[in-house]
Amino acid sequence: TSSLEKSYELPDGQVITIGNERFRCPESLFQPSFLGMEVAGIHETTFNSIMKCDIDIRKDLYANTVLSGGTSMYPGIADRMQKEITALAPSTMKIKIIAPPERKYSVWIGGSILASLSTFQQMWISKQEYDEAGPSIVHLMEVSAPNTDSSLHLSAKTEFLIDGKYRLVRKIGSGSFADIYLGINITNGEEVAIKLESVKTSHPQLSFESKLYKILQGGIGIPRIRYYAQEKDYNVLVMDLLGPSLEDLFNFCSRRFTMKTVLMLADQMIGRIEFVHNKNFIHRDIKPDNFLMGIGRHCNKVFLINFGLAKKYRDNRTQQHIPYREDKNLTGGTRYASITAHLGIEQSRRDDMESLGYVLMYFNRGSLPWQGLKGATKKQEYEKISEKKMSTPVEILCKGFPAEFAMYLNYCRGLRFEEAPDYMYLRQLFRILFRTLNRQYDCMFDWMQLKQKISDASPAKPNSSSSISLSSKDTSDSSNTSPFYNACRENDISTVEEYLKSMSLEDVDRLEPNGSTALHVAAYEGHEKIVELLLKKGAACSIKNKYDATPLDQTKSNKIKQLIRRRMNHTRFVSDSVEWILKADNADYQAHEYLKPLESYGKHPRFYEYITYIKQNFLEKDLRDIDDIDMIKEYFDKAINEKNPIYLLIAYTAETNFYSILNIHLAKMRVENLTAEENLKLAYYIGIIARHPNFDTLSYTGVTYRGMMVTADDIKQYTKGARILTKTFSSSSVEPNVALRFMTNDSTTSNRSSTLCIYEIRNPRTALDIRNISMFPDEEEVLILPYSAFKIKEIKTNYNRSPRYEINLQECDPW
Repeated sequence: TSSLEKSYELPDGQVITIGNERFRCPESLFQPSFLGMEVAGIHETTFNSIMKCDIDIRKDLYANTVLSGGTSMYPGIADRMQKEITALAPSTMKIKIIAPPERKYSVWIGGSILASLSTFQQMWISKQEYDEAGPSIVHLMEVSAPNTDSSLHLSAKTEFLIDGKYRLVRKIGSGSFADIYLGINITNGEEVAIKLESVKTSHPQLSFESKLYKILQGGIGIPRIRYYAQEKDYNVLVMDLLGPSLEDLFNFCSRRFTMKTVLMLADQMIGRIEFVHNKNFIHRDIKPDNFLMGIGRHCNKVFLINFGLAKKYRDNRTQQHIPYREDKNLTGGTRYASITAHLGIEQSRRDDMESLGYVLMYFNRGSLPWQGLKGATKKQEYEKISEKKMSTPVEILCKGFPAEFAMYLNYCRGLRFEEAPDYMYLRQLFRILFRTLNRQYDCMFDWMQLKQKISDASPAKPNSSSSISLSSKDTSDSSNTSPFYNACRENDISTVEEYLKSMSLEDVDRLEPNGSTALHVAAYEGHEKIVELLLKKGAACSIKNKYDATPLDQTKSNKIKQLIRRRMNHTRFVSDSVEWILKADNADYQAHEYLKPLESYGKHPRFYEYITYIKQNFLEKDLRDIDDIDMIKEYFDKAINEKNPIYLLIAYTAETNFYSILNIHLAKMRVENLTAEENLKLAYYIGIIARHPNFDTLSYTGVTYRGMMVTADDIKQYTKGARILTKTFSSSSVEPNVALRFMTNDSTTSNRSSTLCIYEIRNPRTALDIRNISMFPDEEEVLILPYSAFKIKEIKTNYNRSPRYEINLQECDPW
């Protein structure tokens, strides 16, 4: 039947007929020869495309191949693509085919977003243009020169190459002083944005803007500059290509954003303005058109652009602020201008912040009360807008919306001319509101969610059938990463510090939709300070990303490698050596004998004198040169002065290497010499923690977990039924994930295997529950005391995953 056949005329006049044979046999996608077509299948085409790309990005492309369009809806096509490309690709490459559930409409959704852009009309190529220029019109269009009567003609004979490699493709926007074009780097195919300004313009701005961009380079949400120069009759600025503006996206979302989107945008927008202010400049043209979303992996990030009207407000060296002046002409647009700017007062930081407040209310309301006002002249129009703005109380402007917006505007209007805004206070206003509204900070903006609504409103999927049996499994993924992850990736130290104040370790170690943790990306990007902050919080070093790599594997920075290895060596939850001695049948007897003489130390009414002895003979002699020893001494002084042994436990869990050195001394000591004079400093410490009555309420019974890194010879010591005796303090956790995340196989321990010990604590005072005492409550710590006896119940070997070994240990009955 030909009922599904349809003919189409292409721009070059060729007529093609699309028949139903393609849709009756999905195997033809992989073997077009079934249809008499000697061309590559989709798997081969995909493989060939990736292999033509730069070798540095092939790994990412193989791991991020996304299916889209109605043809990709055949059941099992993702698995089939996975199989075929795996067979073609190098064996070292990890292949991942992503098939989002809504992919049938994803191409249409992308087209609808494109069509909603204000610049869409400038992207068309008409049939007439195609007939006149032929296929070359795709790359060689006639580009009208900005702000001049002359034109720049690009033809097949003469190409205007900027810096010898950037070719103009088409106009995509216009600014006050320059026009913006899509460009392409002909050497590598990378798309860029190109701003052209005629050298004949009466008020050139591009040179100043390029210098300011260079000052701001490296800032979060600031596009990178690739090139600036004068070429032919133009000042040319080549920079990162960005996505749609917030004004474009506002229109796409029917001119109303949800509160969630407004608050997520506010957080980033305040941060962008703060960065510019910290570089000694004010923007003076804050409006939705000058905030753009990024593209690709930066699609969740807000960028601030167009600095042609920016002004330096203070001296770099002296920090001297510009003087207060009046009778100034209004700079920038009127809709979002501050009241003081309308009054002719010199602008300062407060004006940018007030303008942002109007932008946020514009997003909330859909419009502002002074929009649409007209006058016989521009001056009269400005006066009407100014009058309406000043006569509209903040409470009326913000009526029906959370009070935080009125608080924001009142704060900004109340700032003095030279006063620095409290940016963190303003961000916190909206962050607290966000949490109060119980929203999820997932960077799922309204325009992203709209595609799902479009998908839901579309006709139901047709019932697909296939003559070839394919697997029905499907995979899905998301490219949306959290703001915290993004801040770690972009080296936004202040934002990361703020997030970490309220985040749990589970949140810090969360695998993002892209299969990576915050520590992975910070290590990969080489952000040492971010890595330090994450490790200080307790971020796991052993979690593997989708490439089966730990943060240590990801980084190229020697400093970061040292930081991670130091953390792995010092963690209380995993040991790089065997911590106990095998006592076979009499381990329980040995535990009794060693602890018995220590009871008097812990129960002595003047126990604090023993603590003084430990401080004088251990801290001030053996440990005097260790890092942060003063912190440990302070805890000991508190224990002595307040006669409270709890500070001994706090010292143990403090973020120093005290616990590590303490345990090294215990491990090296011959246990039969425990009460010898040279070891009394250690005996007193154990005795007080093991037997002081203040710790009775901390006694723990139940299951707890601890990790080890052991050699093949070490593991041979652990046989089922054997009994062991602990020699040191052993930190464990009631949460197995805490123990697991501290284990890793880095190059320094390549001959060791990860081992998870599962303890069953049965007797009182063998272990202490210090979750409410530890400096890191998220670690859910249980401290197993020295000279505790256990029987090995079971040893399990996991050949294909971590941990390699699992050892179940049950505490022996008391002697």
